[in-house]
Amino acid sequence: MRNHPNTLRIVLCFALSFYLVGHLPAQLLKEPVYRANIKINPLSILLLTGNLKGEWAAGKKVSIQLGTYYGGIKTSIGSPQSGNAVRYRQWAVIPEVRFFFLPSQSAPEGLYIAPYLRYRSTDMELVGAFYDPDILGLVSGQISNHTRNIGGGAVLGYQFIGYKGFVADAFFGFSVNNAQNRLSLECETCNGNEFLEDATFNFGTGGFGTRFGLGMGYAF
Repeated sequence: MRNHPNTLRIVLCFALSFYLVGHLPAQLLKEPVYRANIKINPLSILLLTGNLKGEWAAGKKVSIQLGTYYGGIKTSIGSPQSGNAVRYRQWAVIPEVRFFFLPSQSAPEGLYIAPYLRYRSTDMELVGAFYDPDILGLVSGQISNHTRNIGGGAVLGYQFIGYKGFVADAFFGFSVNNAQNRLSLECETCNGNEFLEDATFNFGTGGFGTRFGLGMGYAF
């Protein structure tokens, strides 16, 4: 009878040990709650543009994202004899606020709607032959166009956070833009009445458009 307390302690110790073995690993291996992430848009690679976004959860249902991209290209157009070359560069800053509206989800994971703003600067240069009516012939020169685009819109998207913090994001929406263009022409004999030979460009003036994309990255 005097051994009953010791026996009870041993049984309780074994029971507690089995409980800890069965429950502590599950708690230790439980995925943490991610509050921020960093992503790239793989589609931007097709446009020779680097895209980077950072997102932070500002509340249970709201996150703030800041995105930027930069890129450019240099190529030739027309026949090899024309010597026409195009240089194109652009960069942009895109802040947005995401609202995760499903009851079972919380920022920054799930279905969301996001209004956003966008500032975009684009420079395009064409170096080649221009027709000069004063000399009735071609002269070498450069035409440049700088576009400043200010706009915004809204997108609907879904963001998934998986194993080890892998992030996948897809969105689609609309944009409203207001663009201002500055066009200049430079050559040795230019006086304003020249035109490009066999080349037309549409630099755009803004208006309505669409915005879509993908995001892949890491949450922490």
